[in-house]
Amino acid sequence: MSTDTWMEIDFSKLSLFLGEMNEGGEYDSIVQIGGSSATALNGIFYWPARVVPTDQVVVMSFDMVSGNSKWVWSDEMDFNGYEMDKRLRWGTRYLSGVIFFEETLYQKTLDGKPFVELLKENNVVPGIKVDKGTVDLAGTNGETTTQGFDSLGARCQKFYEAGARFAKWRAVLKIGITEPSELSIQQNAQGLACYARICQDNGLVPIVEPEVLTDGSHDIKKCAAVTETVLAACYKALNDHHVLLEGTLLKPNMVAPGSDSPKVAPEVIAGYTVTALLRTVPAAVPGIVFLSGGQSEEEATINLN
Repeated sequence: MSTDTWMEIDFSKLSLFLGEMNEGGEYDSIVQIGGSSATALNGIFYWPARVVPTDQVVVMSFDMVSGNSKWVWSDEMDFNGYEMDKRLRWGTRYLSGVIFFEETLYQKTLDGKPFVELLKENNVVPGIKVDKGTVDLAGTNGETTTQGFDSLGARCQKFYEAGARFAKWRAVLKIGITEPSELSIQQNAQGLACYARICQDNGLVPIVEPEVLTDGSHDIKKCAAVTETVLAACYKALNDHHVLLEGTLLKPNMVAPGSDSPKVAPEVIAGYTVTALLRTVPAAVPGIVFLSGGQSEEEATINLN
């Protein structure tokens, strides 16, 4: 099959497949890349030959506007000769930053160019996922805290030297009858603040990501109240740790009803979300990048519109 032959596939299926392939066992958004079996760059995903039953590799790309993805098989000889502009033309118009897994930060293209350098040449800022996932928070009803503080300062310094300029750390909170508990809120807020300060001390812009999960039957008012409480705690902790807010980004959930609750109109989600942010996020924060929070790409796009 020539490299000019394309087949459109459903983007949601691609996202799930990538989630399985990532060594970290998660997928976050279409700018989250990495993993031992699948490597991604600027919206084009490369599978190494060992994971397919032929001597070919798979090249995938997606359209950030429509959400459609395309894929093509090509042999390694053709792939090695794949022009640079073709590798990048499906992503750089829409991406300003890419989050790497640690192992992917040091990987290179087949012609030997580091991924980080390739991104910089195309005005895309490299970032790095620095947390080590969540663990159970003792004394709570299944709530979690995020781990990864061991040698975090040294790791951030190493990531900066490798070309990363921002970092991501995800805290997870759930809504229940008595959740999130005050312990969970404070533990995760303090963790995010400590991480943010360590990042700034080592030249990285921290993305502060307190995610309130959509799991449950709660209504949108409950989600709004919890989101406001969590964000207020986070910014109190960031202030206590003397984090420069102008050098941070916020990555929150949208305010929406639980996944087992009746849906509401996008305008309602937008209204509650904006209200929550206006009530809690200081004006010094320069940018907010939303989590899709388990929504389909279509739902998330409509809610953002």
